[in-house]
Amino acid sequence: MPEAEKYFYSKDMDTLGPFDAEKISELIQKGEIKSSDWMFTASKNWVVASSFTEFKEDFSNKGSASTATIPKSSSSETSKNSEETKISKNSILKLPWINENPFRLLDIPVTATKREIEKSLTKAKAFAKVGKPLSPKSDYGLPFSPSVSMDLLEQAKSDIDQPERRIRSSIFWFWEGSAIDKMAFDAIEKKDEGRASEIWERVCKDKSVSKSNFSSARNLSLYRLANAGNSGNLSEQSLRDSLSLAGKFFSSEYLDTYLDSLPVEPKKNPDSHYHTKDFADHVVNSLSEFLDKSNITLNKFIEYFEHFPKAAVDSVKSKFTKKEIALVETEVENAKRTSAEEPAEALKSANNLLSATKNNLKLLSEILGKDDLKYKGLCNEVASQLRQGSLTYFNYASEASPSFDPGDDCLKLVNEALALYSEGGTGKKLREDKEFLEDWIENKDQRESGKKATELAESIKSNIERAERTATLSAAQNLVRNCIPKIEEAKKILNSYEVYIKVSDWVASVATSICVQCCNESSHSASVYNEAVKVMNVIKQLEMSGQVRDYFNRNMTILSSNAYAASEAERKASSGCYIATMVYGSYDCPEVMILQNYRDQKLKQHLFGRIFIKTYYFVSPPFVSLTKDIPFVHKPIRYLLNKIIKCISGK
Repeated sequence: MPEAEKYFYSKDMDTLGPFDAEKISELIQKGEIKSSDWMFTASKNWVVASSFTEFKEDFSNKGSASTATIPKSSSSETSKNSEETKISKNSILKLPWINENPFRLLDIPVTATKREIEKSLTKAKAFAKVGKPLSPKSDYGLPFSPSVSMDLLEQAKSDIDQPERRIRSSIFWFWEGSAIDKMAFDAIEKKDEGRASEIWERVCKDKSVSKSNFSSARNLSLYRLANAGNSGNLSEQSLRDSLSLAGKFFSSEYLDTYLDSLPVEPKKNPDSHYHTKDFADHVVNSLSEFLDKSNITLNKFIEYFEHFPKAAVDSVKSKFTKKEIALVETEVENAKRTSAEEPAEALKSANNLLSATKNNLKLLSEILGKDDLKYKGLCNEVASQLRQGSLTYFNYASEASPSFDPGDDCLKLVNEALALYSEGGTGKKLREDKEFLEDWIENKDQRESGKKATELAESIKSNIERAERTATLSAAQNLVRNCIPKIEEAKKILNSYEVYIKVSDWVASVATSICVQCCNESSHSASVYNEAVKVMNVIKQLEMSGQVRDYFNRNMTILSSNAYAASEAERKASSGCYIATMVYGSYDCPEVMILQNYRDQKLKQHLFGRIFIKTYYFVSPPFVSLTKDIPFVHKPIRYLLNKIIKCISGK
């Protein structure tokens, strides 16, 4: 025989029982259990005694404990249906202000009076005390059943007692504002949720929010939002439809109508869009973590709020942009610091800034729009720092390594900055920088040529200074030979005959002057003159202006003539008698001629004579060099030579 049903009832915040059917019947007859009291059985949920006719039928028709039992098959079937409903909703969303809404926890309408609230709180606490879940007649088809505790119930009561939090709770809960809503809620209570959606959609789909459907619009919006994650994924369609309806409702005049229906004061917040922004922010906070796991892009999600008032849309955008804005601002500051402290790293730092902020700025552009002042301000900051990094690096590289040209890298960075921001003073400066760098790059070959020409000029100048310091014929010759190829190279690079001829004149003039100076200091030495003429023939290879060519030719003529004369003199001196010529004063005097004839006709014919001649010519030049300016030496030598000449001539 099945176990007898056990019964409980609640009175004055206390739960009494369990009692068998006979005892419960007695308490009812005595009036101990009143129609307003709550009753509970192990197989049925709590209900008000007056509305639970099954109890009365059990007692009046069956009248005993054995007949006052409830078939377990009925209870099991109910439990099975309930479990199937929960299994079918594998929701990923847990929206606190819906799932744990105070009006849901206390099972009261948003328009409930203080008395109704107190009565429902008593019932809810009785449920919680015996560890039974709250199961009102209609749970509005929500996917989650809250875990009710005494603390949660007290918090629910506190939220409803505070006007502003009650309004917020009301906005996140359902409202039976019309007969259409009642039909939909009846369908949900009967587990026919599809029918409920159809009823609401019939009056809301493709229609604006009006007096006749605004309550249905907000109910359908909440219903779809609460169930948007039932399939285990975030439903794009449900979420879009939910937020579209919510936006239309919050943008309409009927938000105030709804607030006016609530038994709370004050109904209005000084910020006319406070409740709208609060709703939007709660949705964003609750759904943000699921966006990455869905096919809904951030930009698309924000578009779902397009029907909300602008203040709410801006609030939503701010939620998603705060982190991105902070990151961009941090990267700009890092780049500024690096550019100031390490100019060599300025270009790298600027490129890192561009790379680090590119995606953030793109996202901000999609969220805020290209005309948003904050977005444009950030673009301006990044572009300005890109320009500064380019400028700092260009100046550093140009000074640190003249052979390296930073133009291409800097121009690329400036173009990136211009693509990012081209307005106002920043845009103007960037365009000026671009023009400068383009000219710089275009004139690269000319600049390289000028640099090479400068190097050649410095080299030629160095050769000239070295030759002037040494002032020898070999230095003059080396000067010309070293400078000829440099002058020719400069001619090709400069493509300027005027500059080329000036450089060539410079080298020719210096080399010619050295040749003249060396000859003047040589005591008319034939060897020096001849060597100078050889150097002059090398100088002659240089191209010269008319004036310098005349100067060269005059000196070439003089040096050539002097070389010939000196050579002839030395030739004659080498064929005569050095000492005789010195003491008699002339190569052509008769005494010298007699001595020469004796040398040629007598001495050269014998071995000892040739040895004497060779010895004489080895000793006499240095002797003459030492004594030519000492007259008292000449007199005894002349006396001796006269004796020799007299002997030779037979006189």
